[in-house]
Amino acid sequence: MNPFDALTQLVQKQAFSGPLDPAEIDFVFRFMDSEDPQLASIAMMLLVSENQPPLLDRILENYHTYPFFTQITLLPFLGATFHLNCYKFLFLLLKAHLNDEFTMPLIQCLSKTQFDIFPLFLIHLSDPDPEFIEKQKLLLFNIGFNKVRQYLKMMPEIVYEEIFREVYGNTLIEGILPKPRQTN
Repeated sequence: MNPFDALTQLVQKQAFSGPLDPAEIDFVFRFMDSEDPQLASIAMMLLVSENQPPLLDRILENYHTYPFFTQITLLPFLGATFHLNCYKFLFLLLKAHLNDEFTMPLIQCLSKTQFDIFPLFLIHLSDPDPEFIEKQKLLLFNIGFNKVRQYLKMMPEIVYEEIFREVYGNTLIEGILPKPRQTN
């Protein structure tokens, strides 16, 4: 049986019969290195949709060994999980990559995720690397003020307020700051 048909059968099995067994998972992992984008994409979809933290961690451990196509294509797959390690990894990638061909899809992936990345985002704002801070500002812009506002309103004080003002402007930030109490 050719690889495409074998992977397609595993897609059917996963959809209708449940999780893949360890031998099938190892078989699928062999295609993560494939130069054939179709085979690599099916393999990614199968592995990520298993939604098992050990499998996701295995993908992260081997990430840098995959062809560039696979690395780029994996970004939205990883950004669709609810596995914290995936997001820690994506932030490390954001810090490490200087190439726009990689950085922009990564920022789009992080900005559109349903996972609550705001706490991770705040942690990384303390990074001393100015290039990383600029990438995070672009990420913040792409996330959008409406999504961020709910978090900022919960804070007694906005940490890194100057960054939020730079990205969203003074008017929007002033609108969520608590009003000073008037004394009689």
